[in-house]
Amino acid sequence: MKDDFNDKGPNDLEQQLLNKDKVISKLYQKITDLMAINDSHKFILTNQIETNKNLDKEIMKLKQEIKDIYYVR
Repeated sequence: MKDDFNDKGPNDLEQQLLNKDKVISKLYQKITDLMAINDSHKFILTNQIETNKNLDKEIMKLKQEIKDIYYVR
């Protein structure tokens, strides 16, 4: 019964201080994972921006072709 009274659950700061190396290691791993996700998203966004720029150029060319066709008539 005494053990139940001392067990404060997963948010017990005293227990976390005793396991600080584990906590620091987990936090470091989570930060590393988030940084990898960030780099991945940067790469995806860069590719998407480049694709959008190319599509904008293509749209401008097509608009010019349409104008040229109408002016020929």
